[in-house]
Amino acid sequence: MNFPRHLILSLCLTAALVTIASAQFTIEVYADSTIAGHPGYLISLTDEDDPPETLFIFEEDGHLRTFAFREAGSQEWDILPPDLYICPTSMPEIGDSWAYGLSGYEGDTTSEVEGFVDLVLPAGNFNAVECVVRPDADPGYIVEKMYFVDGVGLVMEYWPQDGGEDALNSYTIVGGTGLFPMAIGNTWTFGFNEVGVDDVPARTGVLHPCVPNPFNPVTEISFEMMTSGPARLDIFDVAGRRITTLVDGLRDTGLHQVTWDGRDATGQRVVSGVYLYRLEAAGTVQSRRMMLVK
Repeated sequence: MNFPRHLILSLCLTAALVTIASAQFTIEVYADSTIAGHPGYLISLTDEDDPPETLFIFEEDGHLRTFAFREAGSQEWDILPPDLYICPTSMPEIGDSWAYGLSGYEGDTTSEVEGFVDLVLPAGNFNAVECVVRPDADPGYIVEKMYFVDGVGLVMEYWPQDGGEDALNSYTIVGGTGLFPMAIGNTWTFGFNEVGVDDVPARTGVLHPCVPNPFNPVTEISFEMMTSGPARLDIFDVAGRRITTLVDGLRDTGLHQVTWDGRDATGQRVVSGVYLYRLEAAGTVQSRRMMLVK
């Protein structure tokens, strides 16, 4: 089995243990099948020079799971490690997160939808949600970023250099029918790009994890403005009801910090549970989850 130099394409290549050195490759959902009692899809991966390799993916707990891999010309399936979840089966929303198993990566990782960005790609211009994959043991380190568009699916993926914001390389969609919903006949064609920091999609603000989390009774929320402009920071419950507004006005470039003491807009203490804090800055929105315990 060939392990990839890069974990290509979150649709299936998170676990796709294949090396694609070609400048362009195509993914196709070409049949349904059942392996080890799991009904799912057979997906081929074909570059410009080599015969196709095959993945078997099925839906589990609302996410796509890469279960098995078959090299070109082989009749034998390699069953992959458990928990190789790739993405939700439908368009992810801001604040969604899921365990994200990476083949060849030591330690657990989590993918979380952190904001919106505007992308200009060969296949068109998109407003995409940005999913950031981080190690659970070091949430400040970035393993990779993925960009999803409603009705299309994954449109871009890149791997930062040394866990920072500089991109090492990326795969960008150049055509195809999309990911949501997955269906036989869907195809995606992706091109490989070596990119620099100037090519990386930039958000106008960065919402950092609150500290502590879980918390009782106070937590500190920090956010960073890349340019001066209006900013709004709200607290919501999991039903989407606004609890209170912590920031609403112009903010300068740089880091800003604010505390939340677990009270609503009337000054009443809220019940324990999960809450969302959401930053709106210059047309983009980012959200994170926090837990109040008592």
